[in-house]
Amino acid sequence: MQSTWTPNETLASQLAEQLLLLATDVHDQSRQKAHLNNIEQFNTLPDSNNYYAYILACLDSGNQNLSFVREIAGTQLRNLVRKFFQVSDPTRDPAEYFSYTRLCGIHALRDSNQRIRETAGSVLAAFAASSVVDAQILQKLLETANDQNVAIAESAMRSISEFCEEGQIPLTDASNSHILQVLIPELFRQMDNPSSMIRLNAIRSINPFILSQPPALTSQIDVFIDKLGRFLNDTDPLVRKSICESLVMILDVAVEKMAPKMDLIVDYILKSMNDGDEDVMLEATEFWTVFADREENAPLLRPYLKHVVPVLLNKMVFSEDEISILEAEEESASKPDEDKDILFRGHKARNITNQNSEEGTDHPEDEEDDYDDDDGEEDFGEQMWTVRKCAAAALDSLASLFKDDLMADQSIFLAPLSAKLGSSDWKERECGILALGAVADGCKISMAMHLGSLIPFLVQSLGEQNERLVKVIGCWTLGRYSWWLSRPAVPRTDPTYQVMREKHHLEYLQPVLNGFLKLMLDNSKSIQKAGCSAFATLESEAKTELVPYLPVIIQTIVLAFEKYQRKNTLLLYDVAGTLAEVVKGHLATSEGLDALMTALRRKWETTKDDDLDIVYLIECFATISRSVQNAFAAYLPAIWGRCLKIIERTILQFEADPTLSSESEEKDAMIVALDFLSGVVGDLPQVSAHLVNENTEMFFQLLYRSMKDEKLEVRQSAFALLGDLASQLYEQLRPHLQVLLPIAISELESYEEAATFQMKSVINNAAWAIGEVAIKMGSDLALYSETILSRLVNIMIQTPREPRREDLALNENAAIAVGRLGSSNPEIPAKHLSEFFVKWCEAASKLPDDWEKISTYKGICAMIFSNPEAIVSQFAYFCHAVASWKDDTVPPELDQMFRSLLFEYKQMFAQQNKQIQIPDNVKEVLSRRYGF
Repeated sequence: MQSTWTPNETLASQLAEQLLLLATDVHDQSRQKAHLNNIEQFNTLPDSNNYYAYILACLDSGNQNLSFVREIAGTQLRNLVRKFFQVSDPTRDPAEYFSYTRLCGIHALRDSNQRIRETAGSVLAAFAASSVVDAQILQKLLETANDQNVAIAESAMRSISEFCEEGQIPLTDASNSHILQVLIPELFRQMDNPSSMIRLNAIRSINPFILSQPPALTSQIDVFIDKLGRFLNDTDPLVRKSICESLVMILDVAVEKMAPKMDLIVDYILKSMNDGDEDVMLEATEFWTVFADREENAPLLRPYLKHVVPVLLNKMVFSEDEISILEAEEESASKPDEDKDILFRGHKARNITNQNSEEGTDHPEDEEDDYDDDDGEEDFGEQMWTVRKCAAAALDSLASLFKDDLMADQSIFLAPLSAKLGSSDWKERECGILALGAVADGCKISMAMHLGSLIPFLVQSLGEQNERLVKVIGCWTLGRYSWWLSRPAVPRTDPTYQVMREKHHLEYLQPVLNGFLKLMLDNSKSIQKAGCSAFATLESEAKTELVPYLPVIIQTIVLAFEKYQRKNTLLLYDVAGTLAEVVKGHLATSEGLDALMTALRRKWETTKDDDLDIVYLIECFATISRSVQNAFAAYLPAIWGRCLKIIERTILQFEADPTLSSESEEKDAMIVALDFLSGVVGDLPQVSAHLVNENTEMFFQLLYRSMKDEKLEVRQSAFALLGDLASQLYEQLRPHLQVLLPIAISELESYEEAATFQMKSVINNAAWAIGEVAIKMGSDLALYSETILSRLVNIMIQTPREPRREDLALNENAAIAVGRLGSSNPEIPAKHLSEFFVKWCEAASKLPDDWEKISTYKGICAMIFSNPEAIVSQFAYFCHAVASWKDDTVPPELDQMFRSLLFEYKQMFAQQNKQIQIPDNVKEVLSRRYGF
């Protein structure tokens, strides 16, 4: 590596001065901005990277200010290197462009200042971002890591660790296998270094490659495991933590290699769980969750359960430090919440799907952690992932893997659990209650045998004499057993069911419910939240079993609205909405509806339009409206009118200030308002028609502007509203379709660029709305049919072979809309029937037997009548589509269409002396129903 570049000393001094000013003028924003502009302008020089490298490596280290400047220059240089490889400039050869940078970086690795050495190492590591690994830099780093000066060697090894982290992907490429063949053995050798920092970074350098399994490592994984085994008692906690990280990753990809040394590894992990260092304990505890995540690991893990489970239980006990932190964070119910304490979850725009689309692959956005802060064992101040939470999650995983086998040997779980629950120390009892909750899902059968005696004990844990933390964990654990509390373990068909149900309510459900409701009105915010969360879980399981208790439940919710501060009020909105949802129409016939709505309207009147709390409140109204239907009509006008004002205010706000980000939370209120209008149009069409007529021009102007909004979720909700209007209020919508329908059609055109869940959800709702319009529009749709058809067919053709849920929903709504195009103008789409018929059959056959399926089948049958020749070669698909209907679900009119078409084709094939191969199961259905 050579370079002939030399700096202009004046430019170098000017840059150094700007970097110093940038670091020191931190309190003057205008000056900061000026310095940043000067530096950005300097960065446009073709050799700016060399000046940063020169300042990093060649300025005098004796001057403290200059050392600071050198460090800043190195950070800027690292960013320039990364940016270069991200953007990729074909006019510049990296080897030539960075020749001086490399020299300076390697030179600075030997600087007397540790921070300069570390900065230089991060600069050199940035070269790993290139798709072509710089083997020369790596070789120089390896040479420097063997320097006699331990400090210099440690800095080089740290840089190698960063290099491996940055270059994980390119280094594991087959074209770079020769580099790893040299690197891995050298890292193994450095694991024996007397310096703990070198040992640490040698392990950290290897860890990025464990999961990607390059041959250079997998061929020597036994050697690596042996090496790790030699340092199980290393004096450096960072080394011990890295060893745990390595073992966790090896467990994920090569557990069979660990099997011969499992005794040693288990012993090390158990000891590490009692390490004095929190990070080591956390990483070691995580080992068991990873181990239990794979069913095939069960035989290997089973012999160690009697050692592992008791240790996990002990790690679930609160430490004194944790208790001190939680007590310090506890607040009285009378203290107002601060904005910084409230995390808004946002509103998910309405996505039109049917039950079949639930079979698709989950989207990553839908995945949740069972022990996250909202569903974890207690969310009262524990914002970090702790050893206690990790141990509870590990026990949950073990229970899910071994299920009731975990209880077979009492010494494994039941005996240590009994000791915890019977302890005089509240912290031990609290741990036992947490453990009961952790195994609730995995060990249902065994736990059901003990719940008759355990539920009263857990109800006692909610009592006044107990510690606050015991009450909180008691709520969570009882919530986890809602599946047992909700109804007796007797089939509904059993003659004794009603008697057993009343007994079960009296002995278990009522005491637990009363306990939750009492804690919901506690003076501690964390206990209020625990009570609310547990009751919400119980609601979801008990459903209509709660109907007899509606008066006391609603009374509690109303009192809670008066008592709660802002954060818990948001949770209470969800509780009230869920209650309305699970008891269904029973809320409409109870006196409690007016009391509940009175409490909610008080909040409605005091909550501002631009307050994000309004999102939760409108969601609550929407759920109640859907549940009580016509009983909501008296409350609707005021809410409807304000929703329109919120939509209008948001549109005007963003028009007035172009700097506002369309992706900000500011539009959540607009989205939830659109979804509320959409829901009540569908549920209360007569009342909604009157409200639309009151201000028709404003309503449809807001809908138009929402359908053209920049934010995807706004358009998604607007198209849902369009579809509901077409379905329920077509006469009000009809005069505006000339303007609105083309917007929905144009949205379909963006399918080929729709790479995200959100983009596909917008198109999905547009397709659904078009299908609803097609049913009602009649012959007026002819003008748009060709365009709509081509775009919908394009969506169906391009649906992935392994669709996610959003792909399934979109494909099905596209198929429904395609069929509906034949409801009034069948001759237009019939001309193209052969082009999409197979795709339509594949999608439509999977639809549930409901109105949407009926309408699309009627439309497709009308197309076939119009152009029967189009599907002659695809007739078997038609037979399969007809046979997809369950017996007695086909309405008479459609049934007659099927019969007519089947026999028309039968005569056609007989005349042509053709035979069509139809699967036996389809043939049996058609023979039974139609004698075909």
